[in-house]
Amino acid sequence: MEAPQEPERYFLSARGELAFAKTPIATQRPGPLSDLASQADVSAGPSLLRNVLLGSLSTSSCLCLAVSRLGRFCGAGYEDGTVGIVHLVTGDIRLRHQQKGTGIWDIALSPDANRLAWVNAGSDVVLYELEREELRRYRNDQGRLTKIVFCSDEMTACCTQEGSLILTDITTGSTDIHLILSTSIKSFAHNQANNLLCIGGKRNRLALFDINTHRFIFDIETEWACPSVISFLSDGLAIACGFATGEMQIVDLESRSGREKERHSHWAISGIVFDTGSKLMFIVDGTPTLRAVDPKSMRIVSQTQLPSAITCVACDENTHTIIVGCSNGTIHLVRQFPGLPRPKRIELG
Repeated sequence: MEAPQEPERYFLSARGELAFAKTPIATQRPGPLSDLASQADVSAGPSLLRNVLLGSLSTSSCLCLAVSRLGRFCGAGYEDGTVGIVHLVTGDIRLRHQQKGTGIWDIALSPDANRLAWVNAGSDVVLYELEREELRRYRNDQGRLTKIVFCSDEMTACCTQEGSLILTDITTGSTDIHLILSTSIKSFAHNQANNLLCIGGKRNRLALFDINTHRFIFDIETEWACPSVISFLSDGLAIACGFATGEMQIVDLESRSGREKERHSHWAISGIVFDTGSKLMFIVDGTPTLRAVDPKSMRIVSQTQLPSAITCVACDENTHTIIVGCSNGTIHLVRQFPGLPRPKRIELG
């Protein structure tokens, strides 16, 4: 009898390259999808997920995605240095730029979708003005950059692995640098509504930064391990944390306390997004499976299988569509549909 094959699992290496893991990061290998489907909880309402191919900008792995706040456009970054913008409705490519020799670690679109910014493996911040077709590069000497977001049309926020938070005014090039008490930043999330940054670091540290005032609300040592990924929930007062053990946890930022962890994968959680329409979290773990989780019950309510391992995930809050990038370079749209309610049990006389 032929032994079952290990599912695909990819992760970013220290050089910013996509590497293949032959062994699970967590302690056990995944069971069949039917086992996870049996954990589904109907308290959040039935949900069906259907994925359609949007397109591709490269045949290399898609490492990062970003959606403009007004919707319609999605930015993508690839392992081979390709960056671009795709229209979410028509699939038309608005921009394709090839940066040879270095992969793209993270990408961001300005709220008006007129500027595309990305961080490459060389720790450069690169800004592309779409209207002017102008490329600008900002050198960084604070450490290895890993994440970037647009706080406004004129300001970006970046973080380094060494523990620096860098705010950059892209009109003047001036920077404002803040240090967190952790020696290394592991996770990073932006809340658009309140303009807050949540940062997770080594030594079990969690920090909340107010971009409007340029001040930390808190920078504390927690009782739980450092999450590998963070995502804000709808009200901005709680975050969802994913861990390298495959566990997830909801943390209340006001009380600074965390609920009990729940395991939803035997692989490291590599991406989480929250959809304000369905009130569901969507998680990826480097396998081809996208799972929808109810944050109240922390149970899986639906899942869908993609053709290739999922390497990144984003959410269009205007259409409540989930966008995923895959290791084969393709980008897919995952749409949510209400499922049929379960029939009531009828007793026959």
